Amino acid sequence: LGKALDMVVTPELMMVWSSHRKASTVNGYANSFRLWDNYCKSEGVKSLPVDAKRFAAWLAAASLEDKTASPTDNRSAAVLYFNSIVSTKEPDCMNLVRMTKESIRRRLGYKAQAKKPLLQDQVDTLVSHFLSQPTIQGLANAFRVSLAYEATLRWDDYADMTFGDFIVTNDFVRVFLVETKTDSHKTGQWATFAASLRPNSAYQLYRRLVVALSDELDPE
Repeated sequence: LGKALDMVVTPELMMVWSSHRKASTVNGYANSFRLWDNYCKSEGVKSLPVDAKRFAAWLAAASLEDKTASPTDNRSAAVLYFNSIVSTKEPDCMNLVRMTKESIRRRLGYKAQAKKPLLQDQVDTLVSHFLSQPTIQGLANAFRVSLAYEATLRWDDYADMTFGDFIVTNDFVRVFLVETKTDSHKTGQWATFAASLRPNSAYQLYRRLVVALSDELDPE
């Protein structure tokens, strides 16, 4: 990118570019952008600012090789992200790119659908499935499902947490999240959920899990 803009890429400049994105996101964007940049070099044109019609053609061709819609979104976001660095506005024909993305989804079978909410009874069904397994692992999985639903957590948010990350009271439970997708400063965040009396609630499953583990462990 620095070569394309004829500028020296200093640490300060990198900090500005990545200040509003996670490092993993910027790295992922960089990989996607390289594909676009290489394509433009093969065509003998500049990759930035973006020519929307050329971008739409490349996006369609590349996405049909992937057989999935996800890289399509990532490539589009990546190229637009770097375009925003060198230009204050989106390409004039950005609607063309959006239309292309939608046609790719239809071509690949990914039709636009509204996200449907996950209902409590659906969660209870999954929790009951894990509870039917007479093991601590089954109980732990049931707790994870209930915790994710009640505290609105991603798997990555709580995959590495320990019991020391919980603060339990008679009214609520607080969970310390060491690193989350939305925690750009990496200072940690708290999630809170109610101390419910429902048998399959995260609170009750947490208590059952602690008891079950205590029974399995020796005093040490």
